[in-house]
Amino acid sequence: MKRRLWLKKEVIWFTALLAILQIVTVSVSAAPLKPTAKPIKIGMVVWLTGSAAANGARAKVAAKIAVEEINKAGGIKNMGGVPLEIVFYDSQTNPPKALNASEQAITEGAQVIIYSVMSQELLAAMVANERARIFSLNCASAASEVYQRRFKYVFGTWPAAEVISESTVNLFDWLVKDKGLRVNKIVLVSNGTPYADGIIGGCLEPLKKKGHNVVDMVKYDAAATDLTPTVLKIKGLEADVVMGAGLQSDAALFHRNCYEQGFSPYITGYGTWLLEPKLAELLGPEIMGWMETRLIGTDTQAPGLKVQAYETFFVKFEPRMKVESPGNDPKGKGGAEAYYTVYVLKEMLEIAKSAEADKLREAAFKLRYPRDRVPIATISDLNWDEKGRVHGLTMVGVQWRNKGASRISVWPEDISTGKLELKGVKK
Repeated sequence: MKRRLWLKKEVIWFTALLAILQIVTVSVSAAPLKPTAKPIKIGMVVWLTGSAAANGARAKVAAKIAVEEINKAGGIKNMGGVPLEIVFYDSQTNPPKALNASEQAITEGAQVIIYSVMSQELLAAMVANERARIFSLNCASAASEVYQRRFKYVFGTWPAAEVISESTVNLFDWLVKDKGLRVNKIVLVSNGTPYADGIIGGCLEPLKKKGHNVVDMVKYDAAATDLTPTVLKIKGLEADVVMGAGLQSDAALFHRNCYEQGFSPYITGYGTWLLEPKLAELLGPEIMGWMETRLIGTDTQAPGLKVQAYETFFVKFEPRMKVESPGNDPKGKGGAEAYYTVYVLKEMLEIAKSAEADKLREAAFKLRYPRDRVPIATISDLNWDEKGRVHGLTMVGVQWRNKGASRISVWPEDISTGKLELKGVKK
């Protein structure tokens, strides 16, 4: 009898133990699994030294902020919450060095490349990621040649030269037809880089079709230390308007040589020709004051332009810049573009559910990135064509004021922050 009771008790205890184990097993299985996969590694090839180092410093800080935010919000959710990791590689503002940086990133395991470099650097560097079948995003180069090569794995988040050319021509047409600017002769000027040639070359035929008189297209060496011969040639052509594209250093030299030769045409341009804050410092108030009402350019960012996504970004970006890149003007180029590029990549990864290049390529064609999340000027949600060019970005016209102390967006008028001034310009 005692033996039967003992066996019964053992059965009861054993059954209870099984029940407890089942509960524990179910509880553990139902618990959310933390991602165990390695982070997706982004190699960012960026100009950290050289003539464009200020732009690169902004891009680096902005990209870091974006990665931190994405990881804090749960990483790539459609891939089980896999986080992002970003490593920076210095292009040194030099094409061969940019290629070396891209190759180093790939050797060290980068699964995606983000380029924040000049056009000539990108043209050299993107060969590496194409050969290795690594997907890449370009957030700084405008050269048409980047997309004319038809590489499979190079997509842009910065407008191609065709978009910039079209906006520049439309801005100029507005000055002539709506604002009464009288122009007899136009000279197009390029510093000979792929970036500048693409933009200025793209202006030629549209200007002619609109009935404007382009008398010459002049090129100079971006590394020149004296552009007086170029200025005298253009002055001899009796140009009313110089429409040019170049880098910050040669832009400042060109304006200074114009001042020294007493040549004051109406100048339209793009990007670092006119809109980088550093240009005013390089020229000084005397030259800026002499040229200011004749300086207007197109850009995707304009001081005072009410782009909510930019304002949201800048609140986070400015204090980080003061810590990580003190003395660097946070309103210059590089930051906003890099920030939203990381978010574009995030959305592509969500669609692709993979960092594999072909899947990301297909994801890029499917993505419609909301314009209200883009911290630069847009006309629609962003989408990408078969060449990898982004569509939906637009340019705004900006004019210097107050001897270089301020820049005002003047075109399109419905989003402008001030009225155009044509003081000192022939009408």
